[in-house]
Amino acid sequence: MNRIDIQDTWITLLGSASLTLLIYSVAKMAGWIEVLNWAEVIGVLFNFACVFLVARQVMSTWIFGIIAVIALGFFFYQLQLWGSFALHVAFFLPIQFYGWWVWSRGGSGEAGRLPVSNINPIWPIALLFPSTAFVFGLNIAFDGVSPIWDTMIFGVSVAAQILLTYKKAEHWYLWIAVNVIAIGVYSTAGAPLLAIQYALFLINAIYGVFMWREAKRVDAFWLQWNYDRDQKKQRGITINID
Repeated sequence: MNRIDIQDTWITLLGSASLTLLIYSVAKMAGWIEVLNWAEVIGVLFNFACVFLVARQVMSTWIFGIIAVIALGFFFYQLQLWGSFALHVAFFLPIQFYGWWVWSRGGSGEAGRLPVSNINPIWPIALLFPSTAFVFGLNIAFDGVSPIWDTMIFGVSVAAQILLTYKKAEHWYLWIAVNVIAIGVYSTAGAPLLAIQYALFLINAIYGVFMWREAKRVDAFWLQWNYDRDQKKQRGITINID
């Protein structure tokens, strides 16, 4: 990571800790929390850091994602939200490592980053249905809480995470849908911190739409510049950029 990314990481971690303490205090005063669950607290803290950093395309998002996924996987196991449990343990955990690898390879975007791009809209739909069908069966088999909506969180999250891994700008629209569903499910399943967190994630997802739209414009410039440079090199012409 460069100096700016390291600075962003520490500021985000401090801000995430402060925000977690704030929403815990609000939930405690409102009577929504009776017993502190450390798995939920740790998951919420690092989930904040992960999501805020991904909007700015900082590599450390994957490190915090690994910690958040492990903590929340254990928490969802306690709540018997089998769709969310499977999502974190069987999908989110391995894809954190894969996403880290994909982003670290870089590309032709600004400063060698993997560029933001668009995708054919048929792919999110194709990714959605197989995973949704599997987890709905899991929820029914184990008598899960809120099986239909919990399944929807799983299915849409899988599609969104895969698109995020390859920096497809449309993933933010899927996360908006996930956040709306998760607010309702987690608020009724005994996870008030997560419900509040996903309300804030909804705002962050809308922010991410605009951030990545601008990033796509910048990356498109660098892709075109690199292409022109390669073409001119083949013709023996040297070009410079201010």
